[in-house]
Amino acid sequence: MENLHASPQVTLIHRPSKDRKRDPVQQRRAKFVSKLEEQKLLLKDPNHIRTVQRWVKVDGERQATAKQQTVRSSRLASGDSSNSLP
Repeated sequence: MENLHASPQVTLIHRPSKDRKRDPVQQRRAKFVSKLEEQKLLLKDPNHIRTVQRWVKVDGERQATAKQQTVRSSRLASGDSSNSLP
């Protein structure tokens, strides 16, 4: 009978799939990480403003414009409207 056990020289290599952008779990994780990084920036600078690129039609042609959005803190405010953690 042949030896069916794996050789100790065999190694498994994990290669990420090419369709990582289509994986909904990976998309949610990436979005969550970006939101956490944004909250870190907000802790450093309470006046942090996110700049988002938008496309608008001007005279029938699409043009990129920059739009600024305020970033809200994800911390819960206490009853006296202070920014301390509960």
